[in-house]
Amino acid sequence: MNPATLEEELHDFRKTFIDFGVIRDQHFVHWNETFATDNKERLIRVVGAVVRYALDNQLPIPFDRLILFFHKGEFDLYFRTVKAYSVWFFDTLEKLLMSPVSLSKPLKL
Repeated sequence: MNPATLEEELHDFRKTFIDFGVIRDQHFVHWNETFATDNKERLIRVVGAVVRYALDNQLPIPFDRLILFFHKGEFDLYFRTVKAYSVWFFDTLEKLLMSPVSLSKPLKL
């Protein structure tokens, strides 16, 4: 069995989100955490790709310490961050998957 590509992993990550839409000016998203708990290394790869994409494209980051968390690459930090900022991850992932960025090339830092 061939390992999944980053693009496949990002699409799998996207499938773990349920977008309930905007209700009273608040965006609601549910994230299925089993994606993370089933494969910790995969979560680290996809979160890293989403954050790098945001940095490369100067997208707003939800809080300053996200950059520090990103450089640590620790599963627990990534897990808690996705859980706390699931709307941001969902929105940024949507932009990444719709962008013409080639995921076969490493994203620049």
